[in-house]
Amino acid sequence: MILLSPMSQGDIPKLTRLEAQTTPFSWTEKMLSDSWENAAADCFVIEHKQNTVGYLVVQSVLDESELLNIVVFKSFQSRGYAQAALKRLCQSLQDTGSVKLFLEVRASNVSALNLYRKFTFKQQSVRKDYYRAKNDTEAEDALLMYLNLGVFINS
Repeated sequence: MILLSPMSQGDIPKLTRLEAQTTPFSWTEKMLSDSWENAAADCFVIEHKQNTVGYLVVQSVLDESELLNIVVFKSFQSRGYAQAALKRLCQSLQDTGSVKLFLEVRASNVSALNLYRKFTFKQQSVRKDYYRAKNDTEAEDALLMYLNLGVFINS
Protein backbone atom coordinates (compact mmCIF):
# COMPACT_ATOMS: atom_id res chain seq x y z
CA MET A 1 0.00 0.00 0.00
CA ILE A 2 1.23 3.46 -0.95
CA LEU A 3 1.18 6.20 1.67
CA LEU A 4 1.33 9.93 1.03
CA SER A 5 2.94 11.35 4.15
CA PRO A 6 3.35 15.07 4.74
CA MET A 7 6.85 16.16 3.82
CA SER A 8 9.01 17.78 6.48
CA GLN A 9 11.60 20.42 5.77
CA GLY A 10 14.23 17.93 6.88
CA ASP A 11 13.20 15.58 4.04
CA ILE A 12 14.04 18.11 1.32
CA PRO A 13 17.83 17.60 0.95
CA LYS A 14 17.48 13.81 0.65
CA LEU A 15 14.54 14.05 -1.77
CA THR A 16 16.28 16.48 -4.12
CA ARG A 17 19.49 14.43 -4.02
CA LEU A 18 17.56 11.28 -5.01
CA GLU A 19 15.63 13.17 -7.68
CA ALA A 20 18.88 14.49 -9.18
CA GLN A 21 19.94 10.85 -9.67
CA THR A 22 16.62 10.13 -11.40
CA THR A 23 16.08 12.88 -13.95
CA PRO A 24 18.30 15.40 -15.73
CA PHE A 25 15.74 18.15 -15.04
CA SER A 26 15.24 17.73 -11.32
CA TRP A 27 13.96 20.31 -8.91
CA THR A 28 16.58 22.04 -6.81
CA GLU A 29 16.52 22.08 -3.05
CA LYS A 30 15.41 25.73 -3.20
CA MET A 31 12.52 24.94 -5.56
CA LEU A 32 11.21 22.19 -3.30
CA SER A 33 11.79 24.26 -0.18
CA ASP A 34 9.89 27.19 -1.71
CA SER A 35 6.95 24.89 -2.48
CA TRP A 36 7.07 23.41 1.03
CA GLU A 37 6.96 26.93 2.52
CA ASN A 38 4.06 27.98 0.25
CA ALA A 39 0.83 27.77 2.23
CA ALA A 40 -1.15 26.88 -0.92
CA ALA A 41 1.05 23.87 -1.79
CA ASP A 42 0.94 20.43 -0.22
CA CYS A 43 4.13 18.38 -0.35
CA PHE A 44 4.01 14.63 0.22
CA VAL A 45 6.56 11.87 0.49
CA ILE A 46 5.49 8.72 -1.38
CA GLU A 47 6.16 5.72 0.84
CA HIS A 48 5.84 1.98 0.43
CA LYS A 49 6.74 -0.49 3.20
CA GLN A 50 8.73 2.18 5.04
CA ASN A 51 10.73 3.04 1.91
CA THR A 52 10.72 6.53 0.48
CA VAL A 53 9.99 5.89 -3.19
CA GLY A 54 9.37 9.47 -4.32
CA TYR A 55 7.47 12.66 -3.66
CA LEU A 56 4.78 14.86 -5.09
CA VAL A 57 3.74 18.49 -4.82
CA VAL A 58 0.21 19.70 -5.46
CA GLN A 59 -1.35 23.12 -5.14
CA SER A 60 -5.07 23.75 -4.73
CA VAL A 61 -7.10 26.90 -5.18
CA LEU A 62 -10.83 26.69 -4.55
CA ASP A 63 -12.07 23.62 -6.44
CA GLU A 64 -9.08 23.21 -8.78
CA SER A 65 -5.68 21.65 -8.14
CA GLU A 66 -2.41 21.53 -10.02
CA LEU A 67 0.14 18.73 -9.81
CA LEU A 68 3.41 20.66 -9.73
CA ASN A 69 5.74 17.68 -9.52
CA ILE A 70 5.62 13.92 -9.10
CA VAL A 71 8.79 11.88 -8.88
CA VAL A 72 9.44 8.20 -8.35
CA PHE A 73 13.11 7.60 -7.69
CA LYS A 74 15.10 5.57 -10.19
CA SER A 75 15.44 2.39 -8.12
CA PHE A 76 11.65 2.23 -7.62
CA GLN A 77 10.43 3.01 -11.14
CA SER A 78 8.29 0.67 -13.27
CA ARG A 79 6.60 -0.89 -10.23
CA GLY A 80 3.32 1.02 -10.28
CA TYR A 81 4.21 3.48 -7.52
CA ALA A 82 3.45 6.59 -9.58
CA GLN A 83 0.07 5.18 -10.59
CA ALA A 84 -0.78 4.26 -6.99
CA ALA A 85 0.35 7.66 -5.67
CA LEU A 86 -1.59 9.53 -8.34
CA LYS A 87 -4.71 7.50 -7.60
CA ARG A 88 -4.41 8.20 -3.87
CA LEU A 89 -3.85 11.90 -4.61
CA CYS A 90 -6.91 12.07 -6.88
CA GLN A 91 -9.05 10.40 -4.22
CA SER A 92 -7.82 12.84 -1.59
CA LEU A 93 -8.38 15.86 -3.83
CA GLN A 94 -11.86 14.68 -4.69
CA ASP A 95 -12.63 14.17 -0.99
CA THR A 96 -11.59 17.75 -0.26
CA GLY A 97 -13.73 19.23 -3.03
CA SER A 98 -11.41 19.56 -6.00
CA VAL A 99 -13.14 18.89 -9.30
CA LYS A 100 -10.19 19.28 -11.71
CA LEU A 101 -6.51 18.45 -11.59
CA PHE A 102 -4.16 20.26 -13.96
CA LEU A 103 -0.53 19.55 -14.84
CA GLU A 104 2.11 20.26 -17.43
CA VAL A 105 4.50 17.68 -18.78
CA ARG A 106 7.40 17.59 -21.20
CA ALA A 107 6.24 16.43 -24.62
CA SER A 108 9.09 13.89 -24.62
CA ASN A 109 8.19 12.31 -21.26
CA VAL A 110 6.52 9.23 -22.70
CA SER A 111 6.23 7.30 -19.43
CA ALA A 112 4.49 10.23 -17.72
CA LEU A 113 2.20 10.77 -20.70
CA ASN A 114 1.22 7.09 -20.67
CA LEU A 115 0.39 7.34 -16.97
CA TYR A 116 -1.68 10.49 -17.39
CA ARG A 117 -3.56 9.08 -20.36
CA LYS A 118 -4.33 5.96 -18.34
CA PHE A 119 -6.04 8.30 -15.87
CA THR A 120 -7.93 9.95 -18.75
CA PHE A 121 -6.12 13.28 -18.55
CA LYS A 122 -6.94 15.37 -21.60
CA GLN A 123 -4.56 17.71 -23.37
CA GLN A 124 -5.75 21.29 -23.06
CA SER A 125 -2.99 23.14 -24.89
CA VAL A 126 0.72 23.35 -25.68
CA ARG A 127 3.30 25.80 -24.41
CA LYS A 128 5.80 25.98 -27.26
CA ASP A 129 9.47 25.85 -26.27
CA TYR A 130 8.62 26.05 -22.57
CA TYR A 131 11.25 23.71 -21.09
CA ARG A 132 14.96 23.86 -21.65
CA ALA A 133 16.35 20.86 -23.47
CA LYS A 134 19.26 18.67 -22.42
CA ASN A 135 21.77 20.61 -24.49
CA ASP A 136 20.57 24.00 -23.17
CA THR A 137 20.52 25.42 -26.71
CA GLU A 138 17.07 24.17 -27.62
CA ALA A 139 13.72 24.13 -25.92
CA GLU A 140 10.96 21.61 -25.54
CA ASP A 141 7.18 21.96 -25.54
CA ALA A 142 5.08 21.57 -22.42
CA LEU A 143 1.74 19.83 -22.75
CA LEU A 144 -0.94 21.29 -20.48
CA MET A 145 -3.33 18.58 -19.34
CA TYR A 146 -6.31 18.26 -17.03
CA LEU A 147 -8.39 15.56 -15.40
CA ASN A 148 -12.00 15.81 -14.33
CA LEU A 149 -11.66 14.16 -10.94
CA GLY A 150 -15.05 12.47 -11.16
CA VAL A 151 -13.74 10.42 -14.10
CA PHE A 152 -10.48 9.05 -12.66
CA ILE A 153 -12.14 6.32 -10.58
CA ASN A 154 -12.22 4.07 -13.66
CA SER A 155 -8.39 4.24 -13.92
